[in-house]
Amino acid sequence: MSMAIVDAFILLKQYHNDYHGLEKRIDELEEKFGRKIENINEVIEFLLDKPEPKKAKPRKKIGFKLPKK
Repeated sequence: MSMAIVDAFILLKQYHNDYHGLEKRIDELEEKFGRKIENINEVIEFLLDKPEPKKAKPRKKIGFKLPKK
């Protein structure tokens, strides 16, 4: 029985995280369009678009370096 309770809390936490992610994306949409979203189809299209990839910062190499000859 205790495992079922733990599973229930895990599912509740996942739902909570998913809800906040969805809320954030809808807020971004409303800012992008400059109006309140009335049509769910607009939200679905926005969510299905692939996000823009983030540019990685150049990193300094670490480790052993041989002296140049």
